[in-house]
Amino acid sequence: VSRSITMADSPTKSIALAIAPKITSFLSICGSSTIIFKIMRNQKTRRDTLPRIMVGLSICDALVATWFFASTWPIPKGTISLFGDGNTQTVFGAMGTDLSCNIAGFFIQSQVVSPLFNSTLATYYLLVVYYGWTDRRIKKVEWLFYTIPISFAIITATFTVAANLSGPVEWTCAIRPPEAFIEGAELTPIQSQYQLIRWIVLFGPVWICIIYVSIVFTRLYKKMRALEVKMGSYQHRINHANQGTPVNGDGLVHNSEREGESIAMKESDNQGDPNHNVHVSQSSGLLYEDEIYHTAQEKGDESGDIFSEEVEDNVSINDVNGNTDEEYNARNVGRRKTMRK
Repeated sequence: VSRSITMADSPTKSIALAIAPKITSFLSICGSSTIIFKIMRNQKTRRDTLPRIMVGLSICDALVATWFFASTWPIPKGTISLFGDGNTQTVFGAMGTDLSCNIAGFFIQSQVVSPLFNSTLATYYLLVVYYGWTDRRIKKVEWLFYTIPISFAIITATFTVAANLSGPVEWTCAIRPPEAFIEGAELTPIQSQYQLIRWIVLFGPVWICIIYVSIVFTRLYKKMRALEVKMGSYQHRINHANQGTPVNGDGLVHNSEREGESIAMKESDNQGDPNHNVHVSQSSGLLYEDEIYHTAQEKGDESGDIFSEEVEDNVSINDVNGNTDEEYNARNVGRRKTMRK
């Protein structure tokens, strides 16, 4: 005589284990779906490697979370709860068959893809931030970011089902052959090692990924911290330099002092040559004009064209002593008149 399963038939712990995954997995499905939607609707974003990795991670996470949401539903109906009296109290919500349990076991084992994808994200940041890889170089190895996690998940999940390792684990189906808990049942050599296999294909890789990601982001933190300290030190030196204060004995001085020294050197070098007198205002603007003129002449000689620019014909130029140099005025005006198209 069949009867419906009620909460009274199941222990409290079994009820809690059946309901709790539905809440957390629902939130996970919503979050992953939002990421997929926001990335896929933006064509420009889809071209970058990082968003595509996030899409791959989110798709796998949503798929696995769907079976987490099912929780006890795939478990064969009438399965005795581990938290009950051992005779009459069954797993709450169990309504499946051996086939549904194997399917659930396949996807639950596939959850290893999520930490593996997180490791690929860490690797991406390591290559780009720490080693300075360009996006073009990253795209050459991008296929590995998807192939390794997905291949490992599919191969190990297929192995667990083919070796008949899937069975009820109170809140879902995973690596735990039911024969291991049936008195007098014979186990295959592989089934007898199911605990070791569970560590090799699931728990072990998860812990390796956790350690790997921790090491990667520790290195990234140290690198960014060192860069921050260096930039702070550089900014400190710049601020002192702008105030005209030497820093750490490196001889940094205010820019105006450097300009004055440069002007003095030019005047000293050309004192003996009347044809190369250099007269400048205190802002050294005419030195800049001379540089533009000579640059324009060089470009004109190379390309066959003469640089053109509208200028005023009447220019009053004062030297550093405030005296007017008519000869320099005439030469400067004549020079500008030759700068035509």
